[in-house]
Amino acid sequence: LLQSDIKRLLAYSSIAQVGYMLVGLAAGTAYGFMGLFLHVFNHSMMKGMAFLASGSIVHETGTRDINSLRGIGKMMPVTSISLFIALLGLGGVPGTNGFISKYHLFSAAFGSGLGWLGIMGVLNSALSMAYYIRIMQVLLGSPKEGFKANEAPILMLTVTMAMAVIIVILGIWPAPLISFASSASQSLVEGLSTYIGAVLG
Repeated sequence: LLQSDIKRLLAYSSIAQVGYMLVGLAAGTAYGFMGLFLHVFNHSMMKGMAFLASGSIVHETGTRDINSLRGIGKMMPVTSISLFIALLGLGGVPGTNGFISKYHLFSAAFGSGLGWLGIMGVLNSALSMAYYIRIMQVLLGSPKEGFKANEAPILMLTVTMAMAVIIVILGIWPAPLISFASSASQSLVEGLSTYIGAVLG
């Protein structure tokens, strides 16, 4: 909450995201592993795009200090909107792929008798939105007098916009990704069962 370096804040956020993945591991079920696989993929999309978008902002402004970026959202609207989509996804807001994987992870915790862990996950997601919203508020604020920045180069914009679209599409239509993750988790559980059976047998 007190971190002022935008890239360092995103790095700290990754620690929490790995914690969510471990919820699926703790559940110890095929459903939990499915949620874990979903979040590994979704996190790579969301956090990758967040770092790309913030990198574009740092590239154009020459600073990583969040408070010094006030008003940059009005000067770099496409980059900022892409960053906002990534942050909303990381916070697990409905309509993003982050919501889908977190829903499955926390459901797996409750289904495995680890309701307390699911509740902690939900509360931590709510807490994380506090520092994501802080970034959005600063970027949408009034810029300091004389502060100027240009939109990111078209190549950077193309990549971040494409990833933003994927985040939203997988939040609205997650079926293909869920199917793939479900098959992978089922194969993992069956493989482990066979291996354990062979070792104990």
